[in-house]
Amino acid sequence: ADSSGVWVLDASPTTKSLSSVWIGTTSMWIGGEKGTLLSRTPTGSVWKVTKPLTNATIVGIDGVRTDGAVSALCDDGLLLRNQWGTFVIDFPLNQPLKAFTLNPTFLKSGRLVGPGGVGVMLGYELVANFDVSTTADLNTIVMVEENIAFAFGAGGACVKGSTIDYKKWRNCTLPQPEDVYAAAVVMEGPLRLPFPAPVANLQQRTAANEWLTVAQYPVVLESMNYRLSGEDVYIIDFSSFKTIGTYRFSIDGVGNSFSFQIAPSALDVVAYHTCRMLYYQRSGMPHGLQVPFAEARFSRPIDHEFNTSVGGRRIDGAYHWSIANSSLYDGESICPLKTKVCPAETTRDVSGGWFDAGDYGKYMSTAVAAVWRLLVTVEIMKAHNLPISDSMNIPESGDGVPDTLNEAKWSIDWMMKMQKADGGVFNKVAAEVWEWGPPATSDLGGQSIRFILPRTTCDTATAGAVFAAASRLWAPYNATFASILLNRAYRAKRFLQ
Repeated sequence: ADSSGVWVLDASPTTKSLSSVWIGTTSMWIGGEKGTLLSRTPTGSVWKVTKPLTNATIVGIDGVRTDGAVSALCDDGLLLRNQWGTFVIDFPLNQPLKAFTLNPTFLKSGRLVGPGGVGVMLGYELVANFDVSTTADLNTIVMVEENIAFAFGAGGACVKGSTIDYKKWRNCTLPQPEDVYAAAVVMEGPLRLPFPAPVANLQQRTAANEWLTVAQYPVVLESMNYRLSGEDVYIIDFSSFKTIGTYRFSIDGVGNSFSFQIAPSALDVVAYHTCRMLYYQRSGMPHGLQVPFAEARFSRPIDHEFNTSVGGRRIDGAYHWSIANSSLYDGESICPLKTKVCPAETTRDVSGGWFDAGDYGKYMSTAVAAVWRLLVTVEIMKAHNLPISDSMNIPESGDGVPDTLNEAKWSIDWMMKMQKADGGVFNKVAAEVWEWGPPATSDLGGQSIRFILPRTTCDTATAGAVFAAASRLWAPYNATFASILLNRAYRAKRFLQ
């Protein structure tokens, strides 16, 4: 379809039957019989033929809009993966399949369906069948939400389930018991304003709770089909407007924005809850997260701690076997495979730090990114002589040190535990199985050994940079700690040299 919505005949470089299509922000792919794969850019006019990797028919192509992961499924169960613009064989699933969908959050995971109600769960290094609650031939599958998918097939078969766990899928009902061969998710679509765009009315809330237009600003189209969202991005620049109050934007024919404040303290609440959020991510607190620092509904007992005794809490953590295969291996004693309790000599105290965004691992890369932003925040506020709160209601509040630095220290203390005496820094701490809930309360949480993964030069460099920056900022408050941090930074530097 062209830009006006009219369907036109597109020139094809092949006579093979075509059966699947996928459109991303920077590339488009079509698959068909005899392993046929065609590609072009969304704005291009010529389709290119990719050298076939198989004689099977490609029945499905899926990926994420940014093209970070694009895969193709063949009817014999062979899975192909796009790697830097070229398809390669990923792995054979060794059973006939008809359709699949990738999970955009976990790029190498998804669900595949086929004849006889076959369902396959695909993970990073996992291929397993799962119960789709039907024996009907399933022809198509679509993801309607981030982790929810529907599959359809012969006789109006319809099943629904999660794309990230093993739970049995549930049956759903279609109005007619007809064979279903294709399905699509219809989005509401991006907002596209007429050109030239209408003006935006800046409206202030009055004492009578009415909205009064106080200024007008142009709406500028910044980007069409923005690569990160597929939407049009518009900019309204009202940075020159300084009058304190509560406002909203209103655009004729479009609607009203959410209300917002203009005031020197407008973002104070955001800053407060951002720092508080990191407190709630803390791991290894001696008594867990408890009132008064945690709201009662968010309180939890102690989670991971360093304890190698049999019957005690699971250690945090043990050296993973992959460390011995690393070029930076330093003689660490590796915890034996298939054991429930690792020998003491194979463990290391890496308790503390923050849990990651949606799981209970602790990763150096994300810890560094978060700590660095906290340190830069303190540095900017000091440069502008702005007050920095010491009353964020965390255990360290009131000690005379900005709580932004105190919260950063909780993670920095963990980062130092991840650094060996020679300066090298380990990559992460993670459980051998997925933990579905808080480690101290869930069925799986806390029952799995948590492994330390190999040291890397990247993690060493970024951790060293954080140690150096933190040393400078901590010097006015704790010269001893600042000296320790500087020493850690030099260790990292020497290791890299």
